[in-house]
Amino acid sequence: MEFFSAIIFALIGAAVVHIQHVISSKKLESGNATITAVPEPIAKSSSSPVLFGITTMTVKDEHINDFVTMMVKNAKITKEIEEGCLRFDVLKQDGNQNNFAFVEVYKDGPAVGAHFSGEAFKEWSEKKLTYLESPESTVVYESVEYTP
Repeated sequence: MEFFSAIIFALIGAAVVHIQHVISSKKLESGNATITAVPEPIAKSSSSPVLFGITTMTVKDEHINDFVTMMVKNAKITKEIEEGCLRFDVLKQDGNQNNFAFVEVYKDGPAVGAHFSGEAFKEWSEKKLTYLESPESTVVYESVEYTP
């Protein structure tokens, strides 16, 4: 469920370490999400790393238009209203109209927490079971280097 996704995303956001790569393919499966995010700390930093969430999903044929309309609106609202959201892209796989990804970038863990309590996230949480063919998958990354 999104609860576990929110916890993992926020916990990783609270760390003040950079990561080199995901060191494990262990997956936490819960409800409608699979999260793979086990970072290996490589250096302490005096500033928090920027957090990237990459979520992939497959949308049912009959809901593609509604899904795209909702997510373009939600991404725009998130970028405009949520101060900690640095980027929110909605992507479609080239050659497969049903596969989508979100690339979300947040300045820190509290910004991620604010996103999870926002209206755009609530709308997504309410409608995703209808729109998706299978559970979405989220991987969280911390920046090693980030240039806006």
